[in-house]
Amino acid sequence: MKPPPATKVSGRLQRSLPDPSAVSHQIRTLETFLQAKLFNRDRGKSSLTPAGEEYLQTVQSIFKQLEDAGARLARHGDPQTLRVNLTHTLAACWLLPRLPKFQAMYPDLDIKLINSDDPVDLLSANIDISIRYGRGHWPGLKAEFLMHEELFIVCHPDLLSRLPPMERLNELADNFSLIHYSRNENEWQDWLKDAGYSLPEIKHRIDLDSRQLVLQAAADGLGIAIGRASYAAEFIRNGKLAIAYPMRKATDNGYYLAYPQGNRNAKTERFRNWILDETHQTDPLSTNLAGTAPAGK
Repeated sequence: MKPPPATKVSGRLQRSLPDPSAVSHQIRTLETFLQAKLFNRDRGKSSLTPAGEEYLQTVQSIFKQLEDAGARLARHGDPQTLRVNLTHTLAACWLLPRLPKFQAMYPDLDIKLINSDDPVDLLSANIDISIRYGRGHWPGLKAEFLMHEELFIVCHPDLLSRLPPMERLNELADNFSLIHYSRNENEWQDWLKDAGYSLPEIKHRIDLDSRQLVLQAAADGLGIAIGRASYAAEFIRNGKLAIAYPMRKATDNGYYLAYPQGNRNAKTERFRNWILDETHQTDPLSTNLAGTAPAGK
């Protein structure tokens, strides 16, 4: 099928655009109704007057309230589905292994996970609740602390006997590839600095843009990695990874349950109560990780 001639496309486009004279007439009608001048007009150019600026901000705010109200109604209109936002790695490594417990408690409630590495607008994205990593301060959201995070070195269990002792940690890169999370280039350097060592010359490295892939690469014996307690726990419990050294580095951030203020309903309340209980239970791997929020919260 041949495309229509350019002249026909141009004609259709022109017909679809609003008539400038009609727009100008509508603006003048609005100004007459409001008894206020909204635009300055000078030689065919228009700009908002102070009254026009104020009116625009008010109208935009009203439309935003309508949009938010529609999103809330859409969420409450589906009482059998809970939409949860969190990162892909936290979902795969931490939440999914625990979800069977939640499903057993609430078999009538469906879960839909919306994964994103960056924070999303929960209202406009029609999301009920989220799990976020940070300091617990997000405008417009209620945040409840879930757990701390710690970093430690992990490797395949078969490599433990070949690792240098803690006092010769700077020799680690001599015989092993250091697996890096490419979105945090300084993670290895910072961890070693806290342990009292400088980053040695790296002879072999592997860069991956997913923390889940970092852990999987270490579990496959490709090298040594820095693991987060929340992500590495299942790998360690299943014997796929082992903690290489006793030193752990606590982060300044933590995991929080976050949801729009005033958005508590039956389905979010079920998930909230369950996950708060889940994160505050004693976990052999996560000792001292749950319980109190980081300083400053």
